[in-house]
Amino acid sequence: MSHKVNIPYENLQAVNRSFGEELTDALVNVTDKGWYVLGSEVSTREKEFAEFVGAKYALGVANGLDALTISLKSCGIGQGDEVIVSANTYIATILAVIHSGATPVLIDAELSTYNINSDLIEGAISNKTKGVLVTHLFGLPCNVRKIVDICDSNNLLLFEDCAQSIGTLVDSDHTGTFGVAGCFSFYPTKTIGALGDAGLIVTNDESVFNIAKSFRNYGSSEKYVFSRVGFNSRLDEIQAAILRVKLRHIKTALSHRRTLGAIYRSSILNKSVLPPDEPWYTNSYHIFPIVTEERDLLKSFLSENGIGSDIHYPIPPYKQEALASNYNQEKFPIADYLHRCELSLPISTATSADDAKLVAGCINKFFKND
Repeated sequence: MSHKVNIPYENLQAVNRSFGEELTDALVNVTDKGWYVLGSEVSTREKEFAEFVGAKYALGVANGLDALTISLKSCGIGQGDEVIVSANTYIATILAVIHSGATPVLIDAELSTYNINSDLIEGAISNKTKGVLVTHLFGLPCNVRKIVDICDSNNLLLFEDCAQSIGTLVDSDHTGTFGVAGCFSFYPTKTIGALGDAGLIVTNDESVFNIAKSFRNYGSSEKYVFSRVGFNSRLDEIQAAILRVKLRHIKTALSHRRTLGAIYRSSILNKSVLPPDEPWYTNSYHIFPIVTEERDLLKSFLSENGIGSDIHYPIPPYKQEALASNYNQEKFPIADYLHRCELSLPISTATSADDAKLVAGCINKFFKND
């Protein structure tokens, strides 16, 4: 590269600035109404998101972890149960199972999707197994149709962690609509990001929806009447209003990320580092992960050339202090490899096509000089 550039991994100021006065108007609208918890912004947001993904019901909650935990508990998952989870995921997926009272059973990932290895699921099923909780990591879907068949054959519930897969399609169906519940996060860096924490559950099961609705509000379905031990996990009106604005622009945001993904795929010459790409799905490119044994050297090289990057995630969940004593560290070689070698490239709304070309050029220079 002929000169040093300045391409941050993420720039939330620029992302939110791109919406202009729409965000300000949304905030003013909420304050003018003077209703801040479980009002019309939340209920309208729920209907709009359900329509977007093609689900019957949507329920706003405080964050993605609560979406997962409440979904599990609303389906009766609890003490004495086991839930199968990918070893290659963010720790929240596993924490949700623990918070529900159940035991997470981890199985390895696969290189063809970077997600849970569907060939290993049946071997992990015991008489305590009640469900499978899959993660669609990076915007790449797991082999979800095969997993649906496995769950149906073994009378198991399927839950989907869609924190990184808003807008990901398997054929023409959105992730989050294959199991009994799909769980979304709207952390600020997501494709649709709140100005704080926010989460949402989608389901086609009216009973699960009603139980989850009670769980999010202290276990109450009627004011001052509590039928279960619940949570305070209510999506607030301000975040709902912000997310409604951003949902209106979701097609543009997804198109932009897919354009950047295509630039990286065509411009990076070392094709061996590129993520999977198959015709049966449409990647939302929440994250663009490249995988190389020289990850740390490449990250430093990019930084020296003014390019930000990130690692998702430097320490796998089964090696974290909170969980390590529960798992055999040798059982997850593919997850280990991905955590050791993954590097995320800039791919947000604030990243331009020219930025992506510069990033690709810097990567090509790194491998040429290697």
